[in-house]
Amino acid sequence: MNITSLQTIQLVRELSQSGVLISKISRDLALDRGTVRKYVRLSEEEFSSLKHAGVIQSAEIEDLKSLQFGFESQAPHHGVMFPNMKSKYSYLLGIYLSDGYVSHHARTKRLIISLGSEETNVLAMTAQFLKELFPKNKVSLYPRKEVKCMDVSLYNKGLSDMFPGAEYLSGPKHLKHLEIRDWQIDSIKMYPREFILGSIHGDGCRYLSCGKYLYYNFTNLSLQIKELFVMACRLIGIEFYSTFDVSKKRIQIYKKSNIAILESFWVPK
Repeated sequence: MNITSLQTIQLVRELSQSGVLISKISRDLALDRGTVRKYVRLSEEEFSSLKHAGVIQSAEIEDLKSLQFGFESQAPHHGVMFPNMKSKYSYLLGIYLSDGYVSHHARTKRLIISLGSEETNVLAMTAQFLKELFPKNKVSLYPRKEVKCMDVSLYNKGLSDMFPGAEYLSGPKHLKHLEIRDWQIDSIKMYPREFILGSIHGDGCRYLSCGKYLYYNFTNLSLQIKELFVMACRLIGIEFYSTFDVSKKRIQIYKKSNIAILESFWVPK
């Protein structure tokens, strides 16, 4: 058995335990129903024996395991930037609005946040904070073969109450009206730095222009999301020119005083 098939078994079992029907699992994963049933009916002892047999002892899986601990050692602002769960939610809200979506299943919902597989700090932060926000749900990481991406995922029936746009069955965020609740706005106002960091980790970047001028970019098609980002920036003293147009696809920050503010809490991806 190879690493891919083991990950498939894990995914099948998690989907089934979350209430997804065998027929849907079979259809979505392109597996015959007999195979799905076999994976679902494995006892915990049988599944554990696969692990102890060395099935998952590969470099790829070890890398995934290390993500759980990588952020605390690599990001110096861990204790200062995220003092409580509300601040961590503000970060998750920013990264969800950038790179996340919620899919609907028969008895539950699934949150998926797609991130670059090399962005180890971002992956670790996202997985860690989701575990704290949803302590009763398993947070999983699944690599995508066709692109250098990793999906951070969990199942929970109440996702629509936590993340704007989750009530829609399909479609990109910029084509929807997102119902941003007052308490979510309050979360951003209380912890704007965390929201900005999550937003840039998702749909932004930090780079040198001409090899010497530091820039920050945030790119998103949704006017609502960009307005939230700009609101958070203004709350921490980032200024925009009078001719600034929030409707443009890309928001670019390069003024030295603004860069200094962002640099004060930036955590590398």
